[in-house]
Amino acid sequence: MMGTNEQMEEKRKKDRRQYRTRPTFPLIDSDGNLVEKNRRRLVDRRLSDITEEELDDARHDHRVDLEYHGKKYLLDSANPEIVLGRTHLCDIQVMLGPISREHAKLYIKDGHIYFEDTSTNGSHICIGKGKETHVHRTAIQIHGEGIISLGFECKDNKDNLIHFKIS
Repeated sequence: MMGTNEQMEEKRKKDRRQYRTRPTFPLIDSDGNLVEKNRRRLVDRRLSDITEEELDDARHDHRVDLEYHGKKYLLDSANPEIVLGRTHLCDIQVMLGPISREHAKLYIKDGHIYFEDTSTNGSHICIGKGKETHVHRTAIQIHGEGIISLGFECKDNKDNLIHFKIS
């Protein structure tokens, strides 16, 4: 038997989310990113009471040391993006046939380090002593230390590996 319109409306009101209070910032969103102000994102309001240690860890200024052919490069808050590729406009220039003009980039976003491949042939990343990951036209979060090979598998590209270490 169907309920009356008033009963159905009352049930709908109870089922709706109630947002009587605004979230308190800073907080950690549902993706684990630090949110210090409203950025029109999906926010997990249950985590608004984070500890001071979690807040300091989320605000930690990451630094990535890169090395390619003896040259050292730095990715940090002052230099939050490094472009890898064949053109002279790239921060790290890798002159090999299957490398795209702007093959990939490393960047810092919300306190995390990402590697984004924008190439035709893809890239290979080996983090630590773990298995090799093929990345093609997507971004992945990286951590620790490892190697990046543009266009080739790491074992086939021993002379043109980019070493990274995140601290």
